[in-house]
Amino acid sequence: MNKPNVLQPLYACGRVVPVDNLNPGTVVDVFRNSGSTPIGETNVTQPWTPVVTASLNQPDMVTAVQTVCPNDPGKKKVSPPSAAVPVNAAPNPPSPPTVENYPVGADAVVLDGLFVGG
Repeated sequence: MNKPNVLQPLYACGRVVPVDNLNPGTVVDVFRNSGSTPIGETNVTQPWTPVVTASLNQPDMVTAVQTVCPNDPGKKKVSPPSAAVPVNAAPNPPSPPTVENYPVGADAVVLDGLFVGG
């Protein structure tokens, strides 16, 4: 199995940890400070997925692992943990998002510069 990759940056009070380099069909767990209890878990359906977590705190370090067959001890396999990623202080004040130009008749607005999990 691939070693997961926690994407940066992560900010305090955020509640989403983006993880990539995943194998679809596994379960990914996110941990704080190399703990044994996950702060977030989700089923993996693509190589990248956002994991909804408990609120992140600075100066925590976040890691992720993926597991195949987590409920079957005979088949269960766990990946190596990701590198630990620091939780940064939330920007104060956060920079405002920007609106992308969109074609006439579009029915959605696309914003850039948002903080993941903010």
